Amino acid sequence: MILKRISVKKIVLNILLFILCGLTFSCNPQIYVSDIKPAATHTPTGEAGGAGGGGGGGGSVVTNSIKNYTSSDYPTFASYTSAVKASIISHNFLNSVGNVKVPTGEQLLKASYLMNLFYDRVKNLSGTEPLVITPAEQAEFGTLNLQVFKLAMGSIFYYGVEEMNPKIYGHGVALMKSNFGSMANKLLIEVPHPMWDSNTGELGGEVMDTMNPALFIMAGHHRYNSTSPSTTTVPGNSGQFRTDAAHETALFFHIAHTVFAQDITYVVQLHGYGSGMTDLYAAIPPIEFVLASGAKQNPPAILTTLKAAFTAAGMNGAIYPTDSTSLGATENVQGSHVRERFPDRFIHVETRTELRANATQRAKIVTALQSTL
Repeated sequence: MILKRISVKKIVLNILLFILCGLTFSCNPQIYVSDIKPAATHTPTGEAGGAGGGGGGGGSVVTNSIKNYTSSDYPTFASYTSAVKASIISHNFLNSVGNVKVPTGEQLLKASYLMNLFYDRVKNLSGTEPLVITPAEQAEFGTLNLQVFKLAMGSIFYYGVEEMNPKIYGHGVALMKSNFGSMANKLLIEVPHPMWDSNTGELGGEVMDTMNPALFIMAGHHRYNSTSPSTTTVPGNSGQFRTDAAHETALFFHIAHTVFAQDITYVVQLHGYGSGMTDLYAAIPPIEFVLASGAKQNPPAILTTLKAAFTAAGMNGAIYPTDSTSLGATENVQGSHVRERFPDRFIHVETRTELRANATQRAKIVTALQSTL
């Protein structure tokens, strides 16, 4: 395996890290994992599903191994209503608490390599050039119970990585627009709790249908599939769980995030809260959404602009910490990762149950996001 853009120092640190962690990521796996890069990719010349020219192989034939979907095969991102939620869950989610197998450190390191390979291949596509994943490469994804696929949404195409059936890990799905390399607005939408934060899966699908963002990641398991404590050590990250995708770095969701977040305009993460947030529900009028960047002070200007768009759409809300002391995302590991490189580009969107449960209300959320981002 050839690694690019990684220093000898980082290789040594990685080796020491995995020895110390016993290859189980009992300490923070976020360090350096996203710096691992694949070998230079070949440039395919054939049609998707057919043959392409080999890179450095004297014109050798490369067989494509990508699985093809249309939106009717993949209802998460087709136009849909809540009535098909069971189909969405059966396609991409492990829904039973306690039945998820958590990945090892070695598996996560391999996932990082493969996701970087996938990212670099799609990023370097030009025009209508198809992505080529060879059978051998697809088999490598398969060792992690993953597969590369193509999703056709009318005239719009995405390439993605998803977990195969039967689901073992609850990896979920990561999608990248086929023309990503030429896009100016590289918006990444993330849904870490599609089941626990009810209807955020539907909201994510509706954002996909309407906004067609450059990048999309959705977790594939329940927030509490595992009640073991999180392995991630970030300030204040106590009381979180091993399968909480927003508070655990040793999951496929976070690996996909670190790869996709290399080049982004904004990362928007969709969450939800319920009546247990008594301070928000008791406010007059009730607070229906909270926007945050994860920073404890000086929220970025984009939150003010986005709040105005939500307000214009008929929703009452707040910005952390200016208007609310709740739901600041200060322990969110993806937010922490983004702020290290792009201080003002992580947007944490919390909406209350009543907004998310109603398709008409969710459309207002999508409208506010689309008009701002």
